Amino acid sequence: MSEPLLSIHNLTLSLREEGGKRILLKRFNLKVDPFKIVALVGLSGSGKTTVALSVLRLLSEAFQIEEGQILFKKENLLNAGTQEMRRLRGKAIGMVFQEPLNAFNPVFPVGFQIGEVLRVHTSLSSQQIRTRIIQLLEMVGVPDPLRVMQSFPHQLSGGLRQRAMIAQAIAASPSLMIADEPTSNLDVTLQAHIMDLFRHLKETLKISILLITHDLGVVSHLADEVAVLSEGEIVESGSPQEILSHPQHPFTKELVGTFRG
Repeated sequence: MSEPLLSIHNLTLSLREEGGKRILLKRFNLKVDPFKIVALVGLSGSGKTTVALSVLRLLSEAFQIEEGQILFKKENLLNAGTQEMRRLRGKAIGMVFQEPLNAFNPVFPVGFQIGEVLRVHTSLSSQQIRTRIIQLLEMVGVPDPLRVMQSFPHQLSGGLRQRAMIAQAIAASPSLMIADEPTSNLDVTLQAHIMDLFRHLKETLKISILLITHDLGVVSHLADEVAVLSEGEIVESGSPQEILSHPQHPFTKELVGTFRG
């Protein structure tokens, strides 16, 4: 049996607030195996995005790790230095944020920003980077890659921005991609296209995906495994079929009941 690509052990994380601190994650455990799509499911405010930012070490100083480990390829990221994390972000771990319009810099064309990942993490020449950007945009289903790479973020539709952000996330061929609510701001048709794209990327690039979502419809069509998060704790985990057909925890039962209407 292969080792997990990402393994989070007993992670407890707090947020300093006026008058004390609040625990956001309580002895949180999660693993992502190679070439799997693992969905972390929960309501808004349950701590899902906090998990993603913890893996990438992008939390502000107001957050404090009380205990636990975040192992990526057996290396504890909580012990990694600043330079090591900069090397890992983008190259080994790609990130798809919930709202690309906010994640992209508004003053630079999209192609320039995708190219920045290649400039930092590869030794490609300028011409090779340009060629690679076009290839990446084609790979994620962008119909007019030259126009899109020359466009500013606000000039693109939500669907094209999301595809461009996915292209940026996979630019340096990471082994793990974290996707934070990647379909929540898209209509049903575009959601289906993005789900198809994730399945395609998993198979063609042999990439693992940590999918953060509240949408059990996305989970049922896309995930290999599911972990249910409630108030900072994993309350149940298993296959999508197990979770949706035979939920055990009261919170999961309520979540599935809401999904089924």
